[in-house]
Amino acid sequence: METIENEQKLKLSTSNIIALVAVLLTVIGGYINIKSTQTEFNQRITTLEKANEDNKAGFTKFDFKLDKISESLNQLKVDMAGQRATEAEKTHNK
Repeated sequence: METIENEQKLKLSTSNIIALVAVLLTVIGGYINIKSTQTEFNQRITTLEKANEDNKAGFTKFDFKLDKISESLNQLKVDMAGQRATEAEKTHNK
């Protein structure tokens, strides 16, 4: 009778160990899944931040070019006004 009880206890503890291992594997699998998802999100964030920086750099270059064009137009206006003044002076002095 004692042997049957010991066998039942042994079976019970074996099934408990199997259940515990299953729970541990589930927990470890969930942890790995969470970590890999977190790593994937971090990579996406890094990629988006780099793209954002590239866009900002592109707009800065574009703004710089617009400033140069504006300066050139202003210089042309000054040159044309100077030329008109010179021509008016020549006409006035005749």
